[in-house]
Amino acid sequence: MTPENKLWQHVLMQAMIDATFTGDTLENSRAKKASIKWMTKTGKDFHTVCNLAGMDPDFVRESFLAGRVDGELLRSAQGRHKETTL
Repeated sequence: MTPENKLWQHVLMQAMIDATFTGDTLENSRAKKASIKWMTKTGKDFHTVCNLAGMDPDFVRESFLAGRVDGELLRSAQGRHKETTL
């Protein structure tokens, strides 16, 4: 896996974190709606990001739609990653 793959995987991870947000702030609510729309529509950008991340766009989308994405687990993993890179 290349550093570029990792970068794009983090972009996907952030989109999933945003899409599964459960709080009530306006900014995060907007990010949630935008992320859900981006991941559920069959757009070129989503496919490009998935391909750059080395992931299958259909699998990523289907996993999200099937509820197999755990936002809390992703947030926790993101926090641990930030701690180790600082």
